[in-house]
Amino acid sequence: MRKLTWMLASCSAIGLLLVLTPALVLDTHAAMQSSAARMALNDKSYREVLPRAETFEKEGGLYKHIRGYARGADGENELVGFVFLTKDLGARARGYNGLIPILVGMDLRGRISGVIIMKHYEPYGYRCINRPEYREQFEDKSIFDAFEIGVDIDAYSGATITTVAATKSIRHAARRMAREFLAKKSKSQENQE
Repeated sequence: MRKLTWMLASCSAIGLLLVLTPALVLDTHAAMQSSAARMALNDKSYREVLPRAETFEKEGGLYKHIRGYARGADGENELVGFVFLTKDLGARARGYNGLIPILVGMDLRGRISGVIIMKHYEPYGYRCINRPEYREQFEDKSIFDAFEIGVDIDAYSGATITTVAATKSIRHAARRMAREFLAKKSKSQENQE
């Protein structure tokens, strides 16, 4: 009887381990991806997605982002746009093989100024979302545009899940930034006049 009880306990422990291991691996994978994306964040990558900016300032809070500034005609720094990771705004891009952190630049008119796919484990080659052809589709796109595959964004055959996930993530994050920071700025300017 003891041997049977020991065998059942061992089988239960092994079963529990088999159930929990994939979740632990996925959490570890997501944490590694997140830290790798954070390490790649620097002024160079910020300038790539927000070229008009000369200096950058990190903002914490509910919607973490970076504010980009350029020297104005009066010599003072003026806000020219925002840089943000889509996942920091609740827009997590989950492709076929995992999370895809995407860095986006947006000007004060609500237009995308650049996109960088920070890291991904999706198919590489001619169907890769990191190709310039995919990223360039977003440049100068307004938050009011559709951001829909087959409408104003081209998908790559064989990478549809990834393309749809990345596109939705960029759309949702850009619109959230505009709602939180551009709409409030417009209303406060109207109230001052």
